[in-house]
Amino acid sequence: MWTFAVLLRPDGTGDSRHVHERLAVGDQVRVAGPKAMFPLEDAEHHLLLAGGIGVIPVLTMAEHLAAQGKPFSLVYVGGGRERMPFLDGVAALGESARVVDRAQSTDLTLAKVVERAPASALVYACWPSQMMDELGELVTGGRLRTESFVSVSGTPAETEGGAFEVQFGVGGPVRQVPADTPMLDVLLKAGADIDAIGVPAIAARAPRYLKAGGTAVLVGMPAIAGRRRFLVGGAR
Repeated sequence: MWTFAVLLRPDGTGDSRHVHERLAVGDQVRVAGPKAMFPLEDAEHHLLLAGGIGVIPVLTMAEHLAAQGKPFSLVYVGGGRERMPFLDGVAALGESARVVDRAQSTDLTLAKVVERAPASALVYACWPSQMMDELGELVTGGRLRTESFVSVSGTPAETEGGAFEVQFGVGGPVRQVPADTPMLDVLLKAGADIDAIGVPAIAARAPRYLKAGGTAVLVGMPAIAGRRRFLVGGAR
């Protein structure tokens, strides 16, 4: 059985509205994966940092480590408990996990969190993008593993309302994406295998990282995911 969470974003690309407003109990949904895009590596200790919806992959890691009896510490930060999913799952981890509600407390600093962890700990963060740079300065020695749903620069390029092209893999067919049309609509109309490309939500957001008139090359989930910040140093 899979458990997942989708945050409703009324002003988003439409994916969350589809899940919240159209899917009903009993509906069949085609899925692909799961894919290990944020793999958990062996270490003497793991420091797991989760911000908001980022708790999803991090909680899974914590539960896996707990089941194996391996040491870890989890810090889950959010802007209000009513907007923090899976609190029960985090609480079940006992003293290894800490929940920080920024609406109630602001005494948490990344420096304090990192200092409390063993110097050899691998640090995994699915964390707000604006805090990634600070975290990168605090965690040295190639010990940082991150997952973020923004471009590597942290600031999506403006599309300026312009059209762009999308290419189906290296050397594949090219389709025009009008300025007022979501890329996902063009992909589906062209008969693209979305499972092979990657999750629709990522495909739909990709135009935000392109200059007007640019070209997006879709060569599979790893290539799209490569725009995110879960790789460090030589791995990137």
